[in-house]
Amino acid sequence: MAIKYYSLSELKALGLKNGQRLDSAYLDDDVGDAYNFACGECGFDNPLSTDTDYAKKQTWLLNIMQLWFLKSTYYTASQDVDIGDKKLGQAARELGDRIDAEEKKFAAAREHPSTAALFISATDLFGNLVVSGLMQDDVFGKDYREQ
Repeated sequence: MAIKYYSLSELKALGLKNGQRLDSAYLDDDVGDAYNFACGECGFDNPLSTDTDYAKKQTWLLNIMQLWFLKSTYYTASQDVDIGDKKLGQAARELGDRIDAEEKKFAAAREHPSTAALFISATDLFGNLVVSGLMQDDVFGKDYREQ
């Protein structure tokens, strides 16, 4: 049984649905910000359906989009906390704990052997190649410009 592939619009719709569980005031603009945050954190965009790891990548994009919504809700809640308002302060602490848990889960996924390959950047894997005039390879310190 194949795992469903979500197009970009479907992925954003799922992310918005998750965000609206926290606060119904979230709109389409917010999910765009959440998606951009997730892409920046994960290091990849919504993968192609031919990508062998598309299900894992889409799951992590959704998880990090949820983290963005949590942080946004936390920020809004912390702005409204009055010193005497213990109920709202407790809600803010619970959101903070949930954010910490999600960030730890993401950090663990970056280190775990089964998912670490998803988050490797090409620069980390292959190094930097600087092209100026001819070629200069900074990774090994060789200068090919004079040859």
